[in-house]
Formats: sequence, C-alpha cells, structure tokens
Amino acid sequence: MYHADERKALLSPEIQRMLGSWNSEAHFSEPIRRLGDLPLPAQLMAFDFETYLPEDCLTKVDRMSMAHSIESRVPLLDHHVVELAASFPPHLKIHDGTLKRVLRQLAFRLVPREIVDRPKQGFGVPINHWFRGALGDAFRDVLASPTTRQRGYFNHSFVDRVLDEHLSGKRDHALRLWQLLVFELWNRQYADAPALAA
Repeated sequence: MYHADERKALLSPEIQRMLGSWNSEAHFSEPIRRLGDLPLPAQLMAFDFETYLPEDCLTKVDRMSMAHSIESRVPLLDHHVVELAASFPPHLKIHDGTLKRVLRQLAFRLVPREIVDRPKQGFGVPINHWFRGALGDAFRDVLASPTTRQRGYFNHSFVDRVLDEHLSGKRDHALRLWQLLVFELWNRQYADAPALAA
C-alpha cells in the first residue's frame, strides 16, 4: 500500500492537480466518527466488520467459490452469532494478547489443541514470487509499456524505481506493483474497450 508521501511521488503532477485537496483517508472518517463512543478494540472490530470483511475477505471467498461451483457458507456470520459476539465486553474477546478468546475456548472442546493454537494461515496469492519469478518480465512489460505511460496517471520514474527495487530484491513492493498492474489491466479491459471497438 502507498503511504501519503508515496502517493504524492506516485501520481503525476496532472493527476495531483485534478485531485486537489481530496484526501482518500476521508473515506474512513465517517465510520470512525460514528463508532467513537465504543472502546478502541470494539471500534477496530466494528470497522473491520463494516469494511475489510465485506470488501475484501467475503468478496474473495464468494468469487473463488463461485468460480469453482462451490456453495460456500460462513456460519460464524449468522446474525445470531454476530449479535451475541457484539454484546461481549472487549476483555472476553481479547485477553492477555489472545484474540477470539471465547471462540478459542469453545474450540478447545471440539478440536485438538495443536490445531487451535497453530499460527494463522491465510490463502495469499504468491504475487511476490510471481513478480520475482518467470512473470517478472511480463509485469515490467505491462507497467513500463507506452500504453501504460501515455495514460498520464503515474510518475514513471517512481514506478521504475519501485519495479527495480523489487526485482533486485532490495525491497518487497509486491502489493504495490500488484495494485498498479491490476489498475492498468482494468483500464485495458474496460476503459480502452470502447475506443478499440469504435
């Protein structure tokens, strides 16, 4: 993800002028203001529940399960379970650095402890490996192509630096490069389509 100073370096001067004083963080200010009376842990959980869960986690599960004709279910999001969990005070949810305390205590009755206690394991896409592996040149070709550069959205020297740092192993910019790649491929598929069809 790009921090505020990096976004300034990333965006072309023309795009910065168009955006003016617009601040992307303002998107998040309304929910935070609305949740301001809750204890901080409850604010963060509610914020994740309203944003990260539906806009990221559940979207990915839905798309991947549908793509493979799997009917997925999320029983822990049954409204009775959610309402019960929301009613718990924070110390029942987080205790001595342990998250999901009540759920874990219940799981110990049903699942072997070594499974409940093991580190969290996600289903991340191996974009770091892709960018540094066989697809590295393909990604560079897209991000450094005349088509991409002529759009005028980004500062090319900044994008080149991020690419070089990542491909050389100096820094891990996989997520940042992925954002730029997906944005460009979206432009090619949707923004350029009418022009190509004309």
